[in-house]
Amino acid sequence: PDHSDKSDIFGAPMMPVVDVSGEPQVTIGNEAVFEAYVSFDDQPYPEVDLDKVTYLVYDTANTLIASGVASAVGEGRYQATLTTDITSKLLPGASKIEFIAISRQVSLPTFAEKQFLAVEP
Repeated sequence: PDHSDKSDIFGAPMMPVVDVSGEPQVTIGNEAVFEAYVSFDDQPYPEVDLDKVTYLVYDTANTLIASGVASAVGEGRYQATLTTDITSKLLPGASKIEFIAISRQVSLPTFAEKQFLAVEP
């Protein structure tokens, strides 16, 4: 018979946790920066254990208007810069950015989003 603690040697899977920050309001036609903090067990997720962190930008109609790979800017920190070309595609109203962390340690990606208000200049 197997013991109940047989699998304890494997530990918890390194499922990333993603927290998104950024301005609550973006002016259409101006650059905007959003950041994702990727962690595991309250510690920065090791960059070598991540395949990539991507982002998706949606407008008020929930239409995808931009996507890209976020830049690593520090331990567990990834940044998405929405250029003026991207924010010019936004319509006034509620929009969102979604970050996706893809780990080399687990097969499921982690998603997190932040809503923001797109406003006229």
